[in-house]
Amino acid sequence: AAAGGAARPVPAASSSAPRNKDGSTARSMSASAGFEQVAAEAGSRASSALGVPEKTRRPFTSSAARSSARKISRRGWCSTATTVTPRVATSARRLHTSSAVAASSPVVGSSQRSNRFRPRSAVASVTRRRWPPDARPSRVAINVFSPRPSAAASRSASAAIRASAQRAGSRKRAWNRRCSAAVKCGGRTSSCGAYADRRRRDVLETGAAAAATGKNIVFLLTDDQDALLGRSDEYTATGSLEAMPQTQKLLVSAGARLQNAFVSTPICCPSRTEFFTGNYFHNVRMPNGAGGCMHADTSGAADATGLFGSFDGAGYDVGIFGKVTNDQGSMLEALARQTSAYIDSPLDFNDYDGLDYYRAFPNGTNFTETLNETNPVFGTTYQTAQIGNRTLRWLDGDRSKPFFAYVGPHAPHFPAQPAPWHAGAFVDLALPRTPNYNASREGKAAHAAQNPPLSERAACWQAHHFRMRWASLLAVDDVVGALVDRLTTMGVVDDTYFVYASDHGYKQGQWGIGTSKQHPYELDVRIPVIVRGPGIAAGATLSPISTNVDVLPTLLDLAGVAGAGGVDGRSWAGWLRGGSADGWRDRLLVEYESVGTYFNDHSPAWEDGNSTTASCGGPMPRGPEGANTTTCVEGEGVCYFVDSEASNSWRSLRILNESEDTTYVEYDSTWSWNESSVEFYELYDLRVDPYQTRNMYENASAARRAALHAEVRAYYACAGGTCP
Repeated sequence: AAAGGAARPVPAASSSAPRNKDGSTARSMSASAGFEQVAAEAGSRASSALGVPEKTRRPFTSSAARSSARKISRRGWCSTATTVTPRVATSARRLHTSSAVAASSPVVGSSQRSNRFRPRSAVASVTRRRWPPDARPSRVAINVFSPRPSAAASRSASAAIRASAQRAGSRKRAWNRRCSAAVKCGGRTSSCGAYADRRRRDVLETGAAAAATGKNIVFLLTDDQDALLGRSDEYTATGSLEAMPQTQKLLVSAGARLQNAFVSTPICCPSRTEFFTGNYFHNVRMPNGAGGCMHADTSGAADATGLFGSFDGAGYDVGIFGKVTNDQGSMLEALARQTSAYIDSPLDFNDYDGLDYYRAFPNGTNFTETLNETNPVFGTTYQTAQIGNRTLRWLDGDRSKPFFAYVGPHAPHFPAQPAPWHAGAFVDLALPRTPNYNASREGKAAHAAQNPPLSERAACWQAHHFRMRWASLLAVDDVVGALVDRLTTMGVVDDTYFVYASDHGYKQGQWGIGTSKQHPYELDVRIPVIVRGPGIAAGATLSPISTNVDVLPTLLDLAGVAGAGGVDGRSWAGWLRGGSADGWRDRLLVEYESVGTYFNDHSPAWEDGNSTTASCGGPMPRGPEGANTTTCVEGEGVCYFVDSEASNSWRSLRILNESEDTTYVEYDSTWSWNESSVEFYELYDLRVDPYQTRNMYENASAARRAALHAEVRAYYACAGGTCP
């Protein structure tokens, strides 16, 4: 999404900042950082540099790591040199790639699993070995302790730990060992107290039912991935999933595909907030629509009742990797404050080669890691590979408890930059010229109706962007394959639910609107959703109508975790696992409030140098050749509008059952929704018009119009249990 929600990065370190062993910049940690976190993080750096699976990520959860910790020096610095031998995968499975790139791809499977996404040159340079005896982190690199606390502060922190140990009962001796180690490390017990505080919702204290099923959850959420545009000039059943052979084999064929899955708002930040809170846009919208992230109040995504907080509160190990919301910096900071999740996510998700990663740990420590651009950990700066490898590194830690892993690749969002080893993929792939491609805009809202026909230069850029979107998905496909492979090797794949989805769909020139989402049409609001796991029939195609607000209650239900209740969504778990869908809803509310007025050239498309600009005869156009597009006025028919504050705020009712397949839309630029503020209507019967080219509203009876208006108005007012 181009508008709003820029990530708020952690202030950059100075050029003189010390460097980590892997070449990344060492940033300062929070004041509560103490022995536990410094030891774990220093071990993480060395593990990353050597390709050794991380064993010290979670402070003091491994007795082997504790017993192998070196004696502290007289200055009080704590060494983290351990004698952990890297685990080796049982097979050296080569990553599946398309035939177009298999011969030239530098990505190979490795018997050393943490190298899953490394280019061959990086893999070849790594050898398996134990930690060297001199692996102790340097004094400069770990000089991040807060000042020595006062005696009173130390006594207070120790008392907090003792109280926590008493509540934990059988864990008392383990807690004492943790605090004893911290005291020996220069007497710094403050971080031990911080660790106890961060675990305040421990499963033993809350009585949450994490052990009710013991099922793990892996939730993969892509960005802008459509569900209908495939290798055909008609809509296809799987759309862009056709680019992903491993995902089709390991998830689609081994799980269930939801063929009628929708989002409630077709743009990034509101949709993601709906995923993470289980609530419709009208219940997460900022008061009067002012501020927020694309009008959405994202704060609920980070609190105790949100998706991450719910699993954290149930005693799950929670790992967060990738894009969460468009206000990424502030969202990650909020998650670090309000949960004990492990966070390892890019700050600038729009930069596919971005260097800054926000790191947060269960004990409250957080900092920003900056990759060494010329010698990055995992051998590449490419974001999707970094996200995948960081997830695998976390999985190699202590996963003795059920875990929830969120993986959020930015692909195939523009600029849709493919991995360097996939850049030559799909060179012969054609842009789908579906029946509604560049079709008449008659019967559409004002900004779309006035669009001139898309030029051949615009079509050339759309075709290029379409190929790059598919190429960028190959790295996501690699992540899916590696995750399934890793969990298989760990022996937990059969106790894990995989849920794969996108935050909304995407269109490429349909209805002459250009490359965008933001509209109430099938390409914008339909998404791919796949679920694999215990009790779910392999290869199933499920037809009940579902939406993104259902994901939170569904995941909690699959895991046997009791949520906070009061969400707008409903759980699919019953009919996912073969139960009846009787009584399930047959209609959905979809809402969108315009985030700005912009045009077809708003989204940069990745190109190799200037090649596409040259081959298409110029840059991505804002309007037809020869038109003066310096100033675009809606209604003049000069520019390619893709969004408009004046005519693209709407709410829609999507009805789908045995006798009806309907889209009804109301437009109101004021977002007042009173009897006189609605400015335009659309009505499509998809049984006879699946490409939504004929607006039938004027032909509908007065009674039919009134009934649809009353129903969408009632749905718009729903909250919690009153929502269908």
